[in-house]
Amino acid sequence: QYFIVEQNGKYGLIQTAYFDYNIVYPVVCDSITYAKNFMQKIQVNGKYGLLRLNENLRIIVEPIYDSIELYGDDEFYLLKKDNKMGIYHNGVVILPEYDEVKLPHVFGWVNVKKNNQWGYIDINKEFTTDVNEAFLYYPFSLISEKYE
Repeated sequence: QYFIVEQNGKYGLIQTAYFDYNIVYPVVCDSITYAKNFMQKIQVNGKYGLLRLNENLRIIVEPIYDSIELYGDDEFYLLKKDNKMGIYHNGVVILPEYDEVKLPHVFGWVNVKKNNQWGYIDINKEFTTDVNEAFLYYPFSLISEKYE
């Protein structure tokens, strides 16, 4: 079990086993808050990052961002730094180089704006402004009628 500990206004994480404990993350954080699915949002020197609590406790997003916000149930995290936006999802960090990011995603494609141009980015970090290319692998038809 992991517990958040506080010392002199800073926070860290310990792991306990009976009457013994190990410090698993040093007491250097301004804050540690639960995000989702064993994920902790940490703040160090005013910057945010993500820490995954599992058998291999590790930082998955370094605490260098101005803010990190969880979006929806799909564990998309919006990363903001220097007025730019990026994304963390399922082990992939898309660096904050976009002016705007529209979530939710559609089949892994996220609508992004860069240099006053809207386009799409997929989880593999490929950017395109061609809407048809973005949906090439996920063909479907949109309908406006409701069927009863």
